[in-house]
Amino acid sequence: WKRRADFAEAYLVWGSYAYGAGEEGRAERGLFEERLRSVQAVIQNQDNREHDLLDSDDYYQFEGGMAAAAEQLAGARPSIYHNDHSKPEKPVIRSLEEEIGRVVRGRVVNPKWIAGVMRHGYKGAAEIAATVDYLFAFAAT
Repeated sequence: WKRRADFAEAYLVWGSYAYGAGEEGRAERGLFEERLRSVQAVIQNQDNREHDLLDSDDYYQFEGGMAAAAEQLAGARPSIYHNDHSKPEKPVIRSLEEEIGRVVRGRVVNPKWIAGVMRHGYKGAAEIAATVDYLFAFAAT
């Protein structure tokens, strides 16, 4: 990728298929673009504490990809939120920036987490590298 628009294009190419009522992946890019032009907020719901948004590529692909596509089509970047539903009786809504900050403080720069993954040698190093990659991907999208 060279420009942010490249992320938008990737999201549109891979995500613009319709499913349901006998449809198993019909290309509907025009309809998808039409819907994305009206997006004002991107919201990711998470219902567990086993994972966070910096240990899987799914989060930046969805949140970052959708935000990039909506911005490309509408000319304005939507707000991005992360909904923590790990306690269903008391969900917490944070901005993407707040959620990334929470994860960085709670895990990424936590000396106990770092020491724990270091005990696993190359696998621990790969986990740290993946976390940095996912953080970079959010910054890029």
